[in-house]
Amino acid sequence: MAALRVPVLSVVSVLGWSILAASILLWTAGQAFGWQEAKAAAIAACVLFLIAIGFILGRSSYGVVLDLARTRVAVGDSAVGSIAVSNTSARPCCRPPWNCRWATPPPSSTCPG
Repeated sequence: MAALRVPVLSVVSVLGWSILAASILLWTAGQAFGWQEAKAAAIAACVLFLIAIGFILGRSSYGVVLDLARTRVAVGDSAVGSIAVSNTSARPCCRPPWNCRWATPPPSSTCPG
């Protein structure tokens, strides 16, 4: 029997599937034993999974620069550095849906950045 391969499902890593399985398991245990903590952890894991899906749906292109003062650090020493993330795509991150000539923006519209 040939293995069923769905290309869309291969985008999610093993860790992602583990988070989804853990959320289902936690929710089931929370329902079965009345554990509110397990239900809260299941909801948190599910929200984490949905946020991750949101990152793979869009066509995002990021440039990341890591700048460290020293490349080697001993245990107990401080590691001083910076990280800069920038949008390298041709389109802006926040493009309002009313960006056309015939439409007008809603009265309380804000766009970060």
